Amino acid sequence: ILGYLRQRALHQMILDHHGEVAARIVSILQSKGHLDADAIADAAMVPAKDVREILHRLYKANYISLLVLQQSKQYNPSNAYYLWHVENDRLFQKVTDNVCKAYLHLRLRRRHEMELGKDWVERAKEQTIVDENE
Repeated sequence: ILGYLRQRALHQMILDHHGEVAARIVSILQSKGHLDADAIADAAMVPAKDVREILHRLYKANYISLLVLQQSKQYNPSNAYYLWHVENDRLFQKVTDNVCKAYLHLRLRRRHEMELGKDWVERAKEQTIVDENE
């Protein structure tokens, strides 16, 4: 049950941040393993151009990884295979980092709001004391 809940939370977070197609792509990569962009486009039923953009966006956000396989010892990008995959440990670590960052921002925002609202709280206390004395 815990694994299922973790997967649902991950799916929802990717859905909120990157959209429905990105969440679908990550689910496909988790279930099928290493795939190239064209195979992902076929499985996700999305145009290849859109899939490539989403894959690069997910890669920049560290949600997925890229494996480059060369056919020869010489580096030639046109003769390479580019396989996308999901490393679950790294993915869940990224989600944990995002949650911790959000919690930190909430605490900082709360502290900031408390600093701004100190004078309002003091005025309300003074007004309450004045009202009680009358």
